[in-house]
Amino acid sequence: MKHQAHLFVPGDWVTDTLQVPRASAAHLNKVLRYPDGGIVTYTDGYGRVGGGRWVDSAIERGPERLKPRITDLTIAVAPPKQRDRARFVVEKAQELGVAKLIWLNTDHTVGQPPSDSKVDAWLTGALEQSQGAWRTQVSGPATLADLDDPILCDATGRDFPGDDRTATATVAVGPEGGWSESELAGRPTVSLGPTTLRVETAVVAAAALFLHRQRQGDSIALPEALA
Repeated sequence: MKHQAHLFVPGDWVTDTLQVPRASAAHLNKVLRYPDGGIVTYTDGYGRVGGGRWVDSAIERGPERLKPRITDLTIAVAPPKQRDRARFVVEKAQELGVAKLIWLNTDHTVGQPPSDSKVDAWLTGALEQSQGAWRTQVSGPATLADLDDPILCDATGRDFPGDDRTATATVAVGPEGGWSESELAGRPTVSLGPTTLRVETAVVAAAALFLHRQRQGDSIALPEALA
């Protein structure tokens, strides 16, 4: 199956032709050797998607639509110490469609949030690879007290909930040193299973479990005019 390019094009779309970021254009032209006139899909990262053609290293716009966000799930996570593991967290949150990712400062946090430039590059790559329409919003650092009624992932927690609250939940994943007693006190907890998970594994498991309750997969359909 021939690769179908999907591009993140930030900013206001006010012209008939969209200029794409230099790195994306170079990847299509030099790595993928994308044909001039080839069909591409594109998004602004805020739900607007379209289908057009790749002409002279730019996009000739075609039919467009607004794709609603299906979930408002927020994942708050203590950043891993190693950069490649932090990258995994960012990329998988984007690929799964998590609305917000918040770096969390806990009593046992040892890692630091990665730079904004790194996060931006990781998000763009994951958004394009997964053909998403909404870009995950990354912020922080924050504390548990800053979050809106978070559900903490912990081995001692209850089984995964199945109520309507999962659609707008804020789920917190702690550091590998675990939560302190004061952080657990009085807060709801949920178990992700009987084994001890790495931070990045817990993020994927939590996101997948919560999203499964109120989301169906919906890839970007190519407009009929360009099929």
